Amino acid sequence: MLRAIGAGPLQIVLLLVLESALLACAGASLGVALVYSTLFAARPVIGNHFGLYLSIQSPTEAGYAYLGSVIVLGALIGFLPAIKAYRNSLADGLSIRL
Repeated sequence: MLRAIGAGPLQIVLLLVLESALLACAGASLGVALVYSTLFAARPVIGNHFGLYLSIQSPTEAGYAYLGSVIVLGALIGFLPAIKAYRNSLADGLSIRL
């Protein structure tokens, strides 16, 4: 449909890769937020029941490297559907498939 309104193949590739990178970034951010909120909520319970102290620290350099690699790999995975969309012609997107 985007090709029908004038978008070029490169624009569609960039849109798909950007979407993939944004989804990876949102997933990584949500994952970090979920881990820290769970640690914050479970810390008193685990301390009372098991006598363990959970320290909440910021991510280390390795943690930041993992987060960065997740985002970069998420953007790279976006190239798979982008290449397929790049190879499709305008007629492929507008034809009815049964």
